[in-house]
Amino acid sequence: MAAKKKIPPVPVPAGHKYCFKCSTLKPIDAFAIARAQSDGRRSVSRRCHVARVTDWQRRHKQLAA
Repeated sequence: MAAKKKIPPVPVPAGHKYCFKCSTLKPIDAFAIARAQSDGRRSVSRRCHVARVTDWQRRHKQLAA
């Protein structure tokens, strides 16, 4: 079964994308490439993804080493 597509709560202008982590509009270049996605970009911006990974590594120091 395919995952339900997320719909941003605001209109998104051309060349931009909605980050579902921080709930803001950002330029399309702020999103990493993900070929499996329908638009070819991740649903979370690079900055939000890095913050998430950094937080996980901080909480799991033994596993992240």
